[in-house]
Amino acid sequence: MQVNNNYSSPNFGMALKIKPEAMESLKKAPMETLETLERIGENLKDTKYYHMEILENLEPRITSPYANKYRGFFDVKPTDKSDKLSPSNFLTFSTLWDGTEIYGYNKGKKIQEAIQYASSEAADAAYKKISSAPTELEKIAMITKELDNREIERVAQEKANKELTEAVENKANDLFSKFGSKDAE
Repeated sequence: MQVNNNYSSPNFGMALKIKPEAMESLKKAPMETLETLERIGENLKDTKYYHMEILENLEPRITSPYANKYRGFFDVKPTDKSDKLSPSNFLTFSTLWDGTEIYGYNKGKKIQEAIQYASSEAADAAYKKISSAPTELEKIAMITKELDNREIERVAQEKANKELTEAVENKANDLFSKFGSKDAE
């Protein structure tokens, strides 16, 4: 069995991944597109969970280490403000599923995904930022960054919850070892 050192990979730690099949299209692309891709690469270099791939014909695809992979179009929807008492704190977008075929999700199926924010204002600000992107590639890069930020927050919260549960358990064990009764009554 061979174990490869991922640290030597030229893509390790990079969230913009240009696939070999994109090379011909890259060579024929306008300079503005190449400069846009370079900016995107710089903006996404610190992402941890979600990545943007450039495929054949410069088609973008968002990937993650999970089943989620999206490609094709990315249609971002404004936040739902119809319920004045409880406005939506979700940013939604439509796209095509390109990930693992699971739970009725098949490759090429049109789906709607949602990114949850702390408030409706934050979701609305993300929508405005993404929808004002000058190019489709930059819009998709912003979606990638937003997905990554939410996942980082989710993982951090999960870790904090686990640490709190462990601290409570340790404290309970400590209290019982100091003051616990061995009586069955």
